[in-house]
Amino acid sequence: MTEAVMTWEDAVRWCMSEPSMKELARAAYFDDPVVAAQRYHQSAEFDAVRHMIPRKVGRALDLGAGNGSSPMPWRARGGL
Repeated sequence: MTEAVMTWEDAVRWCMSEPSMKELARAAYFDDPVVAAQRYHQSAEFDAVRHMIPRKVGRALDLGAGNGSSPMPWRARGGL
């Protein structure tokens, strides 16, 4: 029997539609990307990450692996 393959986007949509998974998807910032980015920017998690990164001028490469909610706050701050 062949199993159906789900894309990342399909999996997120499924999680958001399942009542038992919806809060997990939201906590992982998988809801609306703009709303998720704003929530992440105001979170203790973002603050902790920001304080771990050295304040040096340079470049960073963001390898996309999600909905973009993480890089948006960095860009809004002008980088670091």
